[in-house]
Amino acid sequence: MADKDKRQNKKLDRIQGRLDRGMKSKRKAERNLDRAEKITHKANKAGNFETYNRATTVADQALDQYANFPEGADAFNNPINKTAPFYKTGNINYNKK
Repeated sequence: MADKDKRQNKKLDRIQGRLDRGMKSKRKAERNLDRAEKITHKANKAGNFETYNRATTVADQALDQYANFPEGADAFNNPINKTAPFYKTGNINYNKK
């Protein structure tokens, strides 16, 4: 069981890191939310309450980012970030140093 707990904590670390950096698209925010909820359900089923508590916290953060994602701010359709690569925006940044 210790190996399973380590794997789940490692997955939660990755999700937490992505949430800290911020999501670039609503689709990715939804995927992080789904993954966090999956770990939450597995930890609850196994009775591992330490991982369950951490997973619920991460899931709440993921839900906040997903729910508060601005409309039309999808990196693939209409990026807010103008420093995104050319293949995503179609804009060339000539002032880049």
